[in-house]
Amino acid sequence: MHYFPGSDEISSDRFSIDIAAECLKRHGIPYVIGKIWTTDAFYREAPAVIEERKLQGCIAVDMECSASLAVAKFRDIPVIQFFYGADSLDGHKCEMRNLTDYGISHSDTYMTIALECGIASDTMGGVGASPTQ
Repeated sequence: MHYFPGSDEISSDRFSIDIAAECLKRHGIPYVIGKIWTTDAFYREAPAVIEERKLQGCIAVDMECSASLAVAKFRDIPVIQFFYGADSLDGHKCEMRNLTDYGISHSDTYMTIALECGIASDTMGGVGASPTQ
């Protein structure tokens, strides 16, 4: 088999989520943990589909998250994903925003958090490990 088996959902492991949350807390970055809808084309973000995904518990949409998780699970390697967003599709109309309005000027902080997550994951044993091991 060359791929992780297909499914409607794929999830992050708890270990990776906990590492990301700890790094974000340490830097005083507010965060929300939730389900991400991955799609390969923004034209599929039609109002009816958005409502359906929200009912399924999705809090955001991106284009790579599920692929990264599938590769990580197939290869049994850790992957820690965190997002910071701009455009909001949550209202009656799309709110186009520029990332510079929402923290891109702090990109060095986000890179530091990403590096800290990687170091913590490697130090604590990677996929399937628990912080107490």
